[in-house]
This record gives sequence, C-alpha cells and structure tokens, in this order.
Amino acid sequence: MIQKLSILTALLVSIYSTTFGQKDFAFGKVSMEELKMKVYEKDSTAGAVILFDTGYLNGQELSFTRHIRVKILNKSGLEWGNWVFNTPTKGFFKVMVFNLVNNEIVKDKLDNSSIYKEEVVRGLQVYKVFAPNVKVGSVIDITYSFNGIPFEWRFQERIPVKYSELVLEESEFITYSKLFFGLEPIETASANKWKATNMPAFKVEPFTNNYGNYISKFVFQVTSFSIPQTRVYIALSTSWRNIINNLLDYSNFGGTLSSCNFLNFYAKQIKSQDLPIKQKIDSCYQYIQKNLKWNKVKTLFANENLRNAFLTTHTGNSADINLTLIALLNKAGINANPIVLSTRDHGLLLQHFPSEDRLNYVICYVQDNGVDMFLDATSEFCVPGILPARCLNGQGLLVKRDNEQWFTLNRKDDADIRKQFISIKINKDATATAKVTQDFIGHGFLDWAEEQNQNNSKEIRMNQLQENYPDLKILSYNVKKNDKASSAAAETIEVDLGNQLIDAGDELLFNPHILFDYTSNPFKSETRNCPVDMNYRKESNVTIIVQLPEGMKAKEIPESVNFHTPDNSASFTYMANSSGNSMQFKLILKITKHVFTEEEYLELRQFFTQVIKATNTQIQLIKS
Repeated sequence: MIQKLSILTALLVSIYSTTFGQKDFAFGKVSMEELKMKVYEKDSTAGAVILFDTGYLNGQELSFTRHIRVKILNKSGLEWGNWVFNTPTKGFFKVMVFNLVNNEIVKDKLDNSSIYKEEVVRGLQVYKVFAPNVKVGSVIDITYSFNGIPFEWRFQERIPVKYSELVLEESEFITYSKLFFGLEPIETASANKWKATNMPAFKVEPFTNNYGNYISKFVFQVTSFSIPQTRVYIALSTSWRNIINNLLDYSNFGGTLSSCNFLNFYAKQIKSQDLPIKQKIDSCYQYIQKNLKWNKVKTLFANENLRNAFLTTHTGNSADINLTLIALLNKAGINANPIVLSTRDHGLLLQHFPSEDRLNYVICYVQDNGVDMFLDATSEFCVPGILPARCLNGQGLLVKRDNEQWFTLNRKDDADIRKQFISIKINKDATATAKVTQDFIGHGFLDWAEEQNQNNSKEIRMNQLQENYPDLKILSYNVKKNDKASSAAAETIEVDLGNQLIDAGDELLFNPHILFDYTSNPFKSETRNCPVDMNYRKESNVTIIVQLPEGMKAKEIPESVNFHTPDNSASFTYMANSSGNSMQFKLILKITKHVFTEEEYLELRQFFTQVIKATNTQIQLIKS
C-alpha cells in the first residue's frame, strides 16, 4: 500500500497549511497563561501535558495537518522535547519553543536542517524532531502536514492530554476504514469529528507490551483512492491474502527472493555437500551474518541495491538480511518462506484488521525434513531457532502465494533461564564476602550478550551492578563463559557483604538472598487495565551455601515453602536447612507462560508478594 500511495503523492498537489483558522490553535500564538503554568490541575504528578493536539484532513486536497502544543512542567517531562513522527508521504514541519525569561517571551525556531528525516522504505517517512532550548517551563509548538491520512490518531498518551480533536472531511479521493482502541472514551462530535477533553495519562506498568496497544486511539487503513475526472482508481488490499500477493509482487520483497544471483556460488557449494539439514541451515545463517551487519533499521522491504550492500558495504536493514537469508536457503534446496509481523515497538497485529501498514518486519521460516523453526539473522548473538525479543509479538503471517496461514511467534522453547550459585563466608568479626556465579541461558543469554556488546568493559558492568544493588560492595567481575553456539554465558562476581550484616548485640541479622532478580514486587498497582506480558517464560534457579565461623549458628532456619498461582503457571519453591557450621538455601522460581490477563493480575501480584516475603526474611545468627 505504501508504494501505491507514493503514486498518489506524485499525482496530487501538496498543500501546506500551518493553522486550522481557529484562533485558539494558531501556531506560534502561545499565551502568557500557558508559559506561567506550573502544574496541570487534573494531574499534579505530570511531568508534561499536551495542551492540545488537533488534526485536520482537507478532503478536497487530501492534505492532513496536525498541530500539537506541549507544556514541560518538571525535569521528568523534558523527554517530550523530542518527537518521532511517521508519515505516509513527505512532511512539512514548523517547530518553535517558547520560554519565559525575566517575564519576557523568548522564541526559538527549529531550523529545518535540524529535523532529521529517514525514509525507512519507499513512501514511508520518519521524522525525528529535537526541539531547541527545551527546559522546565517551556512550551513547544509543532505543526506539520502531508498528503494522505495518518496511520493512527492518538487521543491518549503517557502524559495527560488536555484537548484532542480530529476532523476528517469526506473526500472523493480516498476511502478508508478505522478501528478504535482503548478504555478511555472519546466524544463523537459529528460523523467526521471526534474529540477528547482532559484525557488522563496512560500509566505504563512493568511488563507491558507496547503501551500504544492500549491507549485510546484510531488506527486507519486506506482501502482505495482515485483521482476524479480521470480513470485512475486503485483498490488497495482489503484482505490478508491480497496483501500477501502484493508483497510477493513488490520488487523489494518478492523480487528480492527471486533474484540475489550473487548468492548462487555459495548456495551451490552448500547444496552439493552431503550435510544434515540443520548443518546446512547453520552454514547459510552464518554466511549471511558474516556478510551483512544490521544497521538497526527495522523494515519490511529490502533496499534497491542489495548486491552492493552484500558485496561492498556489508550493512543492511532487517529485510535486506532476512530476505537474503530466505533466498539463500531456497537456492541451497531448503524450503524457506517469509513470515511478516509487527515488532513489539510497532504494536500488535490484528487478524481481523488487514493492513499492510501494520507490518514492519520480516523473518524466515523453515519447514523441511522434520525441521520447523524461525530464523532472524539480524542479531550477531542469535542462532537458528531463536528470535530476538522484539519479534515476539503475538502472531506472524506466512507469505506464500494464495495462502493465509498464521503462526504464534512465542514458542514453548523461548525462555529466559538464569542460574546462580552463591558461596558466602561469614567471619567472626562480623564481616562477610560472597562469590557469585551466574549462568544465562536462551533469552537470558541474548539479553546478557546485547548488554555486554553495548557496555564491553568490566568497569561498566561493575558500576551497573553497584547501581542495581547499592547495599552491596562489588569487588570484582569476570566473564567465565560466552558461548553463542549454545546460547549460554556465565559470569563471576565477588562481593563484600558488610552492609548485609546488622549487629544486634548477641546476634547478627543477615539476609543471604543477594543479587536475586526480584528484590521487590514489580506489581505495585492494585488493579491493571492491560495484560502482563513477560515476552517468554522465565526461570530462576538459585543455590546458596553460607559458611559460618566456629561457634556461630542460626537461631532459626526459615521454613521451607512451596506455592503457585491457581493455574500453576507461576510457581516458587524455597528450601532451607543447616548442617554443622553451614546453611543451605534453594530457590526455584518458574513462570511458564508469558501473558497474564487483567483478570489474572491480582493472583500474579499476590504470588510475587509471597516471593518477596520469603526472600526478604532476615536470619538471626547467634554469636558464640
């Protein structure tokens, strides 16, 4: 659809307007009241507030104009000086920042050269706006326009929205469908006008998939466009099967799969060798990873000059890499097809709402000789069969001619497994040290490897640990194992536990559960309006051995417990015992499903309350 809309762009005249002709919303007319505003009366905790957000579609010219004004209230709201806008066609921007200095209004205008534009794929524009001189008290005014209609209109955000209005005039150029999301209601002012007043901020809770899935908003899908007094009429995809066929007809999707002749020599080598199919897959996968490094651009379509990217620059977007992988596997005689999806930061894909705009990523699916696996070669730490976390977002659509088949992207094998072995030594002088070995497996390894890649020094890792566990003193850190082939890593940490021991006269109070993943309940809200999404199943397995000095003993060993949620999807086992001068503890936490509904939230919250209670228990040690 994006490609066909670009045809429309070339045929229509681009009209740029900075205002709606509404005095209250005139661009650049910021009031003294707005500048002097210190707090938003409806939400005193808000770091920023959207004063108004108005959108208007001129039906005669098919030009859409948006005007948004934001007030920064405190330091936490400074992030709202930076924006990313997606438009289906070329956009025209004006940005101004207003500050009150010595009771005088000071204006800063953003130069167009400071608005960074990326064309992720042909016809889809991404604009990054970094407003100048933004500080607490600033008012930011942004207006932009483009031809066509927006992909979506948000009435709600992570900060309060004082007023939001959308007007879509009827147009003989275009037809579209829209779908409403969200729990907060909006007002239908007329058949073509909607508005919301004092929309509350959407509170992003821990373990939430993209919050944009749950805010109050419209999502649009263009179904056709035409040009009056001509014979130009284009019906766009109204079914997933049509979208599949269109993708296969596009030169930078289906055309890529049928070309890539620069892969023929290597494919012939692989095909000629008498290797097990999994070894052939591994060889093709590693060959693509070696020759194409990901440039961090997520997209559905490959670049036009893919040969040059593969043979010269050795960098490419996500589609360059994964479509090339599919082409190579097929040339090597392995049955591989694309699966298209929406990444977590792009929102959920809905089967009942066919829309090419909702797709932004493609992976590889192999089903051949008993092998059934997903592949994504963008991450240097991934192996065949494991997808990066960004791809684990509901369902994906198989791209195969005249077919429609959906696959669940989260598989049972997807897991974040972490193991700890902790050896603690307590001395007579009430000092203590610990040596911790941590193992990371599966997605736990991927998270660990990505973090190591970004912060590749012992000092940075030690500082992170120190920041995360301020009551401990990190003495040393080393990587013990880093094995991509088995998706496993291990690190060792030495810790001074002096601050963990509380001298109470004849007794020492001590908590041996250091570096545990859950030191407090992540679910603090009493209710929740969106699912808990942990992305994949999780398992923490901890063994702790505490060596006491001669004559010291535990007054009482904690009681062993075992509990779980009603459906057994989350379970916790805690075992404790003592023998001579040592104590042993075993903790096993398992979460076997990745999504919990709003109705299951209270059960999950209570489960973690019990976990925290068990692991925050102080042990009384009697001195000799």
